[in-house]
Amino acid sequence: MGGRLTLINFVLDAMPSYMMSLLPFPASVMKRLDSLRRDFFWEENREKNKIHLVNWESCLTSKKNGGAGIKNLKIHNQSLMMKQIWNFNSDDHPLWKKVIMEKYGLNGRWTTKVSNSPYGVSL
Repeated sequence: MGGRLTLINFVLDAMPSYMMSLLPFPASVMKRLDSLRRDFFWEENREKNKIHLVNWESCLTSKKNGGAGIKNLKIHNQSLMMKQIWNFNSDDHPLWKKVIMEKYGLNGRWTTKVSNSPYGVSL
């Protein structure tokens, strides 16, 4: 069980982290990722379903509070996106900030103008 917990924390959570820092993940994607992580944690990739001994929400709490210490992907997604907003505001000269400012324009110090295009994502 400890090995599966380590694999979840360092492999299954690390793979989507880059995309999570750039885009808000849809609830359906979060639900599917949680389903994959939960099944791997409890069922060990077996064909038969095993009984889940603890509620998944309890597994997502920190070890200090009695949980398994698995990351909550929704909170992780929000924190990574907030980090990008912080970097956007605190860095003065990086190229990526200039590109975003030229493409979307600024709507105050912290945010860009809202993008209405189908593929645009604004900060």
